[in-house]
Amino acid sequence: MLEIDDDDLDDTIAFVHKGGMTFLSPILPDLKAIVCTAGSRESHLAILSRESAVPCVLVASIAGEIPDGARVRLGLTDSETATIDVVESAVTA
Repeated sequence: MLEIDDDDLDDTIAFVHKGGMTFLSPILPDLKAIVCTAGSRESHLAILSRESAVPCVLVASIAGEIPDGARVRLGLTDSETATIDVVESAVTA
């Protein structure tokens, strides 16, 4: 579940398991990017992300843990390769 303000969406990369379109549809055009563990170029998520000009990584294999709220850098070197680097861990109160 995303716990973000509308003002934060343009700096948010959403990580989703499988489709996730039910909750992403209303905010998808406002996101910085999407990383999904499933899907294909013809999937609903891929089509909507292209229409919204939002970068979308599909069939992602994520090794390790990315903490909620961490700042990450999504490297899109070409259409077949993406990297995710944790730039700053989440701040906990």
